[in-house]
Amino acid sequence: MFRKVLAISAATFLVAGCTSAGEDANPTGPIAVTATTNVWGSIAEFIGGDMVEVTSIVDQPTIDPHSYEASARDLLAVQDSELVLVNGGGYDSFMDGLVDQAEGSRVILRAVEGEGDHDHSDEDHSEEDHSEDEHSEEEHDHGSHAEGNEHVWYDFHVVEEVADQLLASLTQLRPESAGDFQSNHQVFVDELEVLELRLEALRERALGFGVFSLTPLASIMIEDAGFDEYAPSDLLEAVEEERDIPPAAIAEAEEIFKNPDVLIVITNDQVTDTQMQNIADLAASNGLPVVGLSELIPNEDWDYLDWMANNLDVLQSTVFELIPEQNQN
Repeated sequence: MFRKVLAISAATFLVAGCTSAGEDANPTGPIAVTATTNVWGSIAEFIGGDMVEVTSIVDQPTIDPHSYEASARDLLAVQDSELVLVNGGGYDSFMDGLVDQAEGSRVILRAVEGEGDHDHSDEDHSEEDHSEDEHSEEEHDHGSHAEGNEHVWYDFHVVEEVADQLLASLTQLRPESAGDFQSNHQVFVDELEVLELRLEALRERALGFGVFSLTPLASIMIEDAGFDEYAPSDLLEAVEEERDIPPAAIAEAEEIFKNPDVLIVITNDQVTDTQMQNIADLAASNGLPVVGLSELIPNEDWDYLDWMANNLDVLQSTVFELIPEQNQN
């Protein structure tokens, strides 16, 4: 549905006219990092450890990054940062304006390319035109195997790729802390592998069964878990584009809920309206469990790994109860 394999790309763009964010050519101390959301901010904190000070601009589940309006405080955070972490794909496009306005140079890591992204590759600048001591802005883009779905933090492969780039960038900024960054990165990747094993276990149980998603939020994880998506494409597109759900899609949903192969309904805890609530209620009235997932880390005591482990806990407990191992196809 959303999946398409893309090559991972990493490009460096040099921007003319930038002035250094600091006078010290060899800065020391914690690296100032600004992330658009607490999802990417959490990953930066994990790998950077004590050597990063992370500001996550959107960190409340009640705030929608799609429509967030940046403040003067946000601009100051970007301007003071040595590294900016962006989701991309149009999800957090407010960062484009902040980066354009901020003076100085900084590394920009972007998880996914797509509509709404901004780069300076069309400007007449290249590495050959600038010496190493000139001010530069590095931007690294990561393609996703789920093109069209910007919620790539639900893709453990993309998350690992971003973690790899974080390791490289943090090491470049503070080479004296390379050992600590490497150790933190290894722990993070090891824990990601545990999550991937859990996802594979879920796939073994769920393969061939279906879900009905009222949001494309977790479609990447749902697909990786082996589920078939039963939600009409018209419904998913309407939700993502914040349009009214077509009546025909609602009527189709009512029939789909009677299909015994459909096990659960997925909703977005942060995005709901009367139509979506009515559909979720209809699913529940047909005996389908409704599982809510979120766009941001909802618990301040959790990091990214805790959050994803909790999401898998919910999915696994629901599916394993519905499909006892002895009753698998």
